Amino acid sequence: MRVIDDATWLLGRLQRWIGRRRQRTKPETPRLCRFEAMEPRQLLAVDTLYVGVVYVEEDIGSDVHGDTFEITFEGGKPGTEL
Repeated sequence: MRVIDDATWLLGRLQRWIGRRRQRTKPETPRLCRFEAMEPRQLLAVDTLYVGVVYVEEDIGSDVHGDTFEITFEGGKPGTEL
């Protein structure tokens, strides 16, 4: 009978806890939806860099010869290197 008494006690505590939570969650005043002002957006200055890559496979997938990647770029800050 102790198990039943413990279960009954636990169920009662749970029901009281749920009942209290329901009472707390009711707002006293209605909620108002508002838009929040964001900080102004500022465009940052950049030196655009354009990159191009070409993949060359000379032996149709057999890997007898090494494959080649040709990389080119244009733009960026003066002195930009790969």
